Parts: sequence; structure tokens; C-alpha cells
Amino acid sequence: MTDVFRLDGEVVLVTGATAGIGRRIAVLLADQGASVAVVGRREGSLVNLAEEINARGSRALTVPLDVSDIDAIPASLDRIEENLGPVGILVNNAGLSRRKRIVTAQPSDFDEMMNVNLRGPYFMAAEVAKRLIERGASGNILNVSSSSGLRPMVGYSIYSISKAAIIHMTRAMALEWAPHLINVNAICPGYILSEMTAELASSETGAKLREGLPRKRIGVPEDLDCMVLALVSPANRFTTGAIIAVDDGIAVS
Repeated sequence: MTDVFRLDGEVVLVTGATAGIGRRIAVLLADQGASVAVVGRREGSLVNLAEEINARGSRALTVPLDVSDIDAIPASLDRIEENLGPVGILVNNAGLSRRKRIVTAQPSDFDEMMNVNLRGPYFMAAEVAKRLIERGASGNILNVSSSSGLRPMVGYSIYSISKAAIIHMTRAMALEWAPHLINVNAICPGYILSEMTAELASSETGAKLREGLPRKRIGVPEDLDCMVLALVSPANRFTTGAIIAVDDGIAVS
């Protein structure tokens, strides 16, 4: 039986690939045969990731980019096309989290998180979709939201708002690009252990948070593998605009 999750011949762009969920997704899709453009702000981490992917027999290209620098997005896509070919799969994973109470957050805090978590993914998806449409090609875009986008976290208001906006952005893009056979879906991960959550996970606050979870456990990036593969695979012909909680039951608790 043919492996429907194989991505041979596909070119994938993964943002926020330097650590955590993004890094895992880049390795996962490379292992399925895709050529992967790894995008992030820390060039050293990108180089290490690309070396690992290449050593596993796949092909990776490092693309240093802060996704909030939207003027640099077209040139980054040009570079990927020149080296790997046209992008057919985008994983919009780049994100930033800061603990900020609403009454103490500054406009700069709001702008920083919205620029990385919403504005960057919006214009990255727009650029990828524009090129797919110009080529008359189908494609898959996966936006990484959060369980906080479904159920806000106290003290993380700006982050939660930005991730809720990703959900509505996903639906809007799915509707607009459906005639072009471009699928746009989102996953909402729950409490996943990563570089971004490591400090919280090891704290007293994190321990209390874990005890309040339905299964009293923290996930790992690999727990997202199944849903990621299902949504970005070319075998996905009939799912677009879906918002899927991959959160160990947080959204329904």
C-alpha cells in the first residue's frame, strides 16, 4: 500500500523552525521525503537543523528571517524557489509568547506579539498563496494556533488574542482560496514542552497548571505528528478551514 503521507518531490517552508514544534515539524516532513526550507531568526540553530536533516538523507535550506519583517518575505521565497523549487506546503509556526497582564501591557508589547504571531503569518501565507495561484498549483497551508486561541489564558491576553485571530484568519483564507485548491487549516496545540515553555514547565506555576490539565501531563512536539501529516499531505483533498485542537482535552475540559 502506498504511504499517503509521503512528501517526495514536495517543497515545504516551515517558519519558527529553530526549536520546539517548528523544529520537529521540519524534521518530520523531511523524513517523509520533502525538501524543507527552515526559517527563523537564529541562524546558528537553523544551520544545525539543516545539517541534521541533510545527514538523514533529505535536503534543507536555511532561510534566516524574522517573519515580522514582511518586506523581506518575497525575497526569501525567491531564494527558496531558486534553490529548492516552488513552495507547495507552508507551515506557519513562528510565534512569540510573553506573560503580560492587560492593565500593565504596553503598546510595544501588543505590537511585538501581533507582528510575529499574526501579521507575519498573514503575509507569509498571502505570498505563498499568490505564487501558487499564479502557477495554477494546489497547495496546503497549516497555521499553528494554540489552545489559548480557543480558551484564553490569564496573564497571556495578547498571546491568546493573537492565536484566536489565527483561527479566524485560517477560515478566511480557506474560503477565499478554496476555488484555487489551496487548503488552509489550523492546529491548536495544548501544553507542549518546548524551549518557549520550558521555564514555565519547571516552575511552581507550571506544576499547578499541569495539575489542572485533564490528563495532568505535558505533551511533546512529537504528539502533533499525526495531525500535521494528515493536514499537509497531498492526500488531503477535502479538508480546508478546519480548526483542530491537539491539546489532550484542554478545549473540552
